[in-house]
Amino acid sequence: MLPCRVALVEFYADGHHAPYCHDLAIGLEEMGVQVMVLGPSILRETIGNDRFISLNGCERLDNLKGMCRQWASLHMSREAIAKAMVWHPTHIHFLYADWHVSAIAAAWRLSLPAAKLVLTIHWNTSVGAEDGLGVRNRLRRYPHQVALRWLADQVDARILVHHETIARKLAGIVDLNQIGVVPYPTKTLPIVGVEIQVEFRNAICVDKYDKLILCFGGTRFDKGADLAIRALAGLPDQFHLLIAGIAQHFQPHALRKLAAALGVEDRLHLNTGFLSDEEVALVFHACDIILLPYRRQFSGQSGPLIQAAAIGKPVVVADCTVLAETVQAFHLGIIFPSEDTSAMVDAVQAVAQWHPASEDTNAFVSYHSPQSFVRATHRNYQLINH
Repeated sequence: MLPCRVALVEFYADGHHAPYCHDLAIGLEEMGVQVMVLGPSILRETIGNDRFISLNGCERLDNLKGMCRQWASLHMSREAIAKAMVWHPTHIHFLYADWHVSAIAAAWRLSLPAAKLVLTIHWNTSVGAEDGLGVRNRLRRYPHQVALRWLADQVDARILVHHETIARKLAGIVDLNQIGVVPYPTKTLPIVGVEIQVEFRNAICVDKYDKLILCFGGTRFDKGADLAIRALAGLPDQFHLLIAGIAQHFQPHALRKLAAALGVEDRLHLNTGFLSDEEVALVFHACDIILLPYRRQFSGQSGPLIQAAAIGKPVVVADCTVLAETVQAFHLGIIFPSEDTSAMVDAVQAVAQWHPASEDTNAFVSYHSPQSFVRATHRNYQLINH
């Protein structure tokens, strides 16, 4: 039996969540699958009215922690399953299960829907087994691990991940045969004219002989914007750093204060507001190097890494497992020990005159295309039927 009616459940609409959901929904429809998307009302703008059902309370999730978030997640999971089953799907696919695994398991047990269950897990930090964890982290993961094992054993759930590394971590909890690895989708950024790139660089006083380093994606603590500024202090004067994306843990005044204390305030450039798609394309094309100075706790895929690789920009990446795996597989740049700013300096200088080979870039783009992502996901829907 081929999956002909798939309900996609997405609790979030920010960042990569909306285009990820949109690409999968449209791609599945092009393969002849009927699709219904359930999520926050704002997602309707991306998905369209004819294939969308609104879920209540999704917008509150980002402001909730601990048991409050789990309780809200339970209510939303039950609502999602109930509303999906009115539509009679063959499969219900939660696109971002991670911290919601316990809630999804409880909701599924209470509802017992007549549909196949598919879960996508993006991060190892929420569920995966890992050596060297403290007691608090082990206790935090334990309920999700028990829930995932129950879903795999009793519900025959199919678990999707985007990297072999995360599959291996989860294999200590569930049978590896129930885990499918699918490529993380990306779309190549639109081309930006050289004149526009030069104008942008001139506006921030970066000339053609300088090297502009980009840290993109917000200033969350685990993304290490402060570490990038410390590394900038160890680089020659022709290196400039652009930090772009929404201000989160590190606010602009704190970053400027750190740069002033290190004597590099004139080489630090901040754009910490919302960037349109056109502005995102501009900053990526206008830079020379993409830097991912992430801290050790980062354990997922990186949108900036995917976007940089798709346009052939060299990357300097902390050795977080998933990131390192991607860089090594496609020869995208240089890896350094996470949180080691001296090693970060050496890696930036080493990559400054280097560019990925065109065949590596083409292989990366082909593997991570939306079409490859959709086909791999569809294959996993078929596997759950056997």
